[in-house]
Amino acid sequence: MNDFFKEKSREKLITELFLQNYIINNSDILVVVLDSLSFSEQKLLIKIKREMDRAKLSIPLYIIHNLKSFTSVEQVKDYIDKTLFKIAIFTLEEGLKISTKFEENKGIYF
Repeated sequence: MNDFFKEKSREKLITELFLQNYIINNSDILVVVLDSLSFSEQKLLIKIKREMDRAKLSIPLYIIHNLKSFTSVEQVKDYIDKTLFKIAIFTLEEGLKISTKFEENKGIYF
């Protein structure tokens, strides 16, 4: 029975890798939406970057941080300074915040 689960896990992993590579190699743009940057999300982004480098792709990759659990602009700025700048594997570019619940929170974020 143990071998059965090992084989199913292996098949699932192979299928996931195939789908990820297919999507990366057949897209005009990639958008990844994250909450905060967990270890598993970092591993996924590293896989995407490696596949893009291996295939010599120059398609845009946008990593959107949906920080819905944050309650203030200061928390967002702190997260950017203490987390994203320290572990970023991509070049961070400044962009406009798309939406907010509070008018006074509108501003420029990464």
